[in-house]
Amino acid sequence: MKYLSILLLFFAFGAQAESRPTVFFCKTTKIIHIDPRGNLSERQTGFVFTFSSYENKLEFTSEKLTKNTLDIKYSVANFSLIATSPITPIGTESLFYKDGLMSYSNQTPNGIETVTASCDKLE
Repeated sequence: MKYLSILLLFFAFGAQAESRPTVFFCKTTKIIHIDPRGNLSERQTGFVFTFSSYENKLEFTSEKLTKNTLDIKYSVANFSLIATSPITPIGTESLFYKDGLMSYSNQTPNGIETVTASCDKLE
């Protein structure tokens, strides 16, 4: 019985340790916007933001990109991931991350915006 109790405690605390969010610290490299008429605007920027993944959800801690929580559709152990927002009449959002590089796009009636960034996974 003693060993069973220790084993149960180990699994309980082990599950909690793995259920913590994974946090990424990012710095944007470029923002591109194309309006519905096809006009392109491009700017280099350097604003920083973070996003975290937890229980198949991706949340931004900065509202400069989006206020929405994205659903993680694909994720692998080395943290390549794809996340999207539900498609609505207002638009859709997608995020791709792999090997420290992130691209985010937002398509709305106002056009398409794409943001690229370099990111570090915080341990």
